[in-house]
Parts: sequence; C-alpha cells; structure tokens
Amino acid sequence: MQKKKKLLLLTCSGSSSSSSSSSFFFLRAMGLLCFFFFFSMLPMSVRGAAAAAAAASSDAQLLLQFKAGIVELGASQVLADSWVAENVDSAGCPQGWYGVTFSSPGCNVVALSLPGLSLSGEIRQYTLGNLAHLNSLSLALNSLNGSLPADLGALSQLQSLDLSNNHLAGTIPQSFGNLQSLVNLSLANNVLLSGSIVSVLELPELVSLNLSGNALTEGLAFSDNLVEQAKLVTLDLSNNQLSGSIDPLLTWLPSLAFLNLSGNAFSGTIPTEFGQCCTTLMALDLSNNGLTGPIPTMDLMESLVSLRLAGNGLSSSVPSQLLNDLAPLLQELDLSSNKLTGR
Repeated sequence: MQKKKKLLLLTCSGSSSSSSSSSFFFLRAMGLLCFFFFFSMLPMSVRGAAAAAAAASSDAQLLLQFKAGIVELGASQVLADSWVAENVDSAGCPQGWYGVTFSSPGCNVVALSLPGLSLSGEIRQYTLGNLAHLNSLSLALNSLNGSLPADLGALSQLQSLDLSNNHLAGTIPQSFGNLQSLVNLSLANNVLLSGSIVSVLELPELVSLNLSGNALTEGLAFSDNLVEQAKLVTLDLSNNQLSGSIDPLLTWLPSLAFLNLSGNAFSGTIPTEFGQCCTTLMALDLSNNGLTGPIPTMDLMESLVSLRLAGNGLSSSVPSQLLNDLAPLLQELDLSSNKLTGR
C-alpha cells in the first residue's frame, strides 16, 4: 500500500522524461486526481469545516474573518461556541450565531450586538465594513484596541453605532462623515481618541452623539446649513480637551435637549444666545471649564430642569431671573466654585 501511495505522488508531480510526451488533457486529469487524493487524506473534521465555510453566505464569511482577529478574554466563549462555520442552513445562513441578526430572505447581516463580552483585539479592515446591509452595530463595553476602521464609513444603511468603553486609539476617520443614515453614535470612553470631530458633526439624521471621555482637541464648529436642519437631541462632549470659545451657533440647534460640555478647556463667556434661543434645552452642563464673565439671562429656557456651571471663573451677580423664575422649576442647580455674588 505504501508503495502505491509513493507511486501516485510521483505520477502527480510528473518527471522530466515523461512531461514532454504527456498531453494537456492527461496532465489536467492527473491534477484533478491529485487534488481528490489529497483531499481524501484530510481528516473528516477538516474536510467538513472547509466545506461548511465554502457554503456559508458572504456576510457569514465576513463575520468569521472578524472573529479571527478577536480574542475572548472572559469565561464565556460565545463566539467560539456559536460562530461555527458548520452552523449554517442549506442557504448558507448562520443558525444560532450569538448577537447576529440576519434578514430573511437574503441572509444579510442587519444587526450585530456584542456588548460586554470581554472581547480583545482589533476590528479588522474589510470585515464589518463590508456588511453592506448593517443598520445596527454595538461592540461596547469590551477591550477592543487599535484604530477605528475607515471602511465603517461605507455602511450607508447604518443607523446606530456604539463602540463606547473600549481602548480604541487614533482619530475619528473622515469617512464617518459619509454615514448619512446614522441616528445614534457613541464612541465614549475610549480615552485615546484624538483630533477633530468635524466629520461627524454635520450628519443630517444624527439624534444622539456621545464622544465623552476621550482626548478630542478641536472641531466644535457648526455651519449655518447644519443648524437649519439638525435633529440633534443629545450632545455629550464632556471630559475631552476641547478649547476655545463655545460656538454661539450651538445654541440654535432646534431640537437640542441635553448638552454636556463639562470637563474641557473652554474659555471666554457663555454665549448670551443660550438664554434667548434654547427653548427645548432640558439639561445644560458647562462645569469645570475656564469660562468667565456673567451668567446670561435665561428668559426663554422654559424647559430647563438641570443647570450645572460649577468650577469656572464666572463673576458678577447671579441673575435675579434665574433665582426667582427658573430656580423653582430646576431639579438641579450648581453654581459652586465660581466668583459669583448674590444669594
């Protein structure tokens, strides 16, 4: 039997003396024979996995490529246990893959939710960014590192992206400005993210933007066109390194209800427009910056329930309108650690 195997191997490789006389079709036939011979020698488990991977849908294969760059640090190995190439149906659509939602028919990944699984490693380029039908992605509360893949900006149907509470580094890719369908974006508490946020400030459908707890340094500027159409309700840029004056255009966002710019290095005065335009604002936190000057009157801030201006260099007296009219409506008012006078 061993001699026959050796003979077959020699025949598959060919020899210099016989190659000149062999026909094209003969060589092709022998090549196919060699392939099937070696494939038959593989263990059944290896052959089964290869066949299953080939049968899996293209989106499933992208998930397997993403999984290959991830390490599960926790006791629960949900990806290792459920994201298995053999777990696909006859159409190649995965069955029972944890955190994955597929469309039917079509077997396209429309949602991926893997928060709090102690995942480490990097989000590889050309994996999740190629899931063309994805509309929701959450990898929050993990230990992912590396940079934000620029190809995530190609997800034209993405409506919710949550990569908060990881160890992601680098800058926010300019390509994120192409996420025209995005409604909710959270990159909070990645600590090492830096640079400009211009790429995401003008997304037309954005309702909630949370970039708190990073190292962002610039980019808090709005255009007139953005202000006219903005749907932004929540803007949290707290605990970054943003500096300069607060853009007055920020106060004209027509739907803004929650604004947190605390823990930065903003300077100058509080824009007077805050008291004239922000009728929808419910919570305003400008604490722990370098703001100076008086507190502006807040005649039209009739929805305000929380106002935090502590830890600045604000001076002059507290507006009587704030004390007499707004104070009874406020659930929280913190003006401590300033240079204010009055009761």
